[in-house]
Amino acid sequence: MLILVDEQTEDEIPDPRIFWHRHYASVFRAAAAGGARAIGLDISFSVSVEPWEPDLDRELAAAISETSLTTPVVLAFDSAQPQPEFLPMYMLAMALGAIGYSNLTLDADGFVRRQELLSRDQDAQQSFAARLAAVVLQKEWSRAPDAGGVLHLGDQSVPLDSRGYMPIRFLGPAGHIPSVSMLQVLQAAESDDTAALTQWFAGKVVLIGSTDLGDRHSTPFYAAGGRRGSSEPQSSEYAEQRPPPPAPRNQTYGVEIQANTLATLLEGNHLREISFFLVLLLVLCGSALAALCSFQARFPAGPLLVCALVAGYFYMGVVFLRNGTILPVVPVMAGMVLSSGVSYLAQSLTEGRQRRLLQEVFGRYVSPDVARELLDHGEFPWAARCSR
Repeated sequence: MLILVDEQTEDEIPDPRIFWHRHYASVFRAAAAGGARAIGLDISFSVSVEPWEPDLDRELAAAISETSLTTPVVLAFDSAQPQPEFLPMYMLAMALGAIGYSNLTLDADGFVRRQELLSRDQDAQQSFAARLAAVVLQKEWSRAPDAGGVLHLGDQSVPLDSRGYMPIRFLGPAGHIPSVSMLQVLQAAESDDTAALTQWFAGKVVLIGSTDLGDRHSTPFYAAGGRRGSSEPQSSEYAEQRPPPPAPRNQTYGVEIQANTLATLLEGNHLREISFFLVLLLVLCGSALAALCSFQARFPAGPLLVCALVAGYFYMGVVFLRNGTILPVVPVMAGMVLSSGVSYLAQSLTEGRQRRLLQEVFGRYVSPDVARELLDHGEFPWAARCSR
């Protein structure tokens, strides 16, 4: 379940967000009162507000300590910034082992498809989703020296891809995971609406995050659309509240990506890449089949067969992906198209040379017109008239 710091919340709370400590504390208590299984705050703090609002940092730390007695709370920090270990809430979180870096793993095209779970430095810091999964399952992470591309969360194996990251099994497009506005949670807590809090949070892992423009990313469901902010049925008092607007261009909020990463870990429904040998075998087989179609079938049957082959492999990749296996799409399909094009080019050049050679040979004994007709139709023109 997501609690979103959306435009509604920003409009109703006049204070700058840097001073929202008491509001976050109220949300922690509300989620715990609603029976949340665990709480994760995907919002980092970089400076102390003590010079402007004395005791505000300590109040938030006290709320985390109070909530953690019944519901574990995990905080996120930005690993690209100096870690503010001096802040009371982070000092408490480190003492409780309830902190992880929230930085997402971006591919070269800016999409998020995988996530680093443990940092590769000597500290081996855990990501936000990885730490939250460990807290929820009450297990610890380990990396066996001979395990290769596998991490272990207790007795559960977590397969990694060739780069050492965990592929995220997204549950759906943006807005697929149920969410509720932080404003609605604060209103329900203020009115002591336990029924609404229980309906939202009972038995669920709750993630709190923002809908800021800088924290929206493209995922494999980028082109799938989806309605942002679909929340579960609410009490009549909050039914008129509208969900936040869609992220631009179907991008997904960072906190929702964290939720998908967490769901992959908790459900153990992992995606696995095939070995390099199998990738090479698929590329070679696909290229050979496409070349065979090009040589055996004339135009336009040949190109149509190659298109059907490409479409069939793409469909096979989708089916395998649903079953948890990642097939290489681009290398195999590119190999098919390239081998088909090269085959047609080679065939055209070979037929052209053979045609010129035959025309030159026949041209020595018959007129050029008769030679051309022979090459075009495969028989002498008077042979066809005689057969009739």
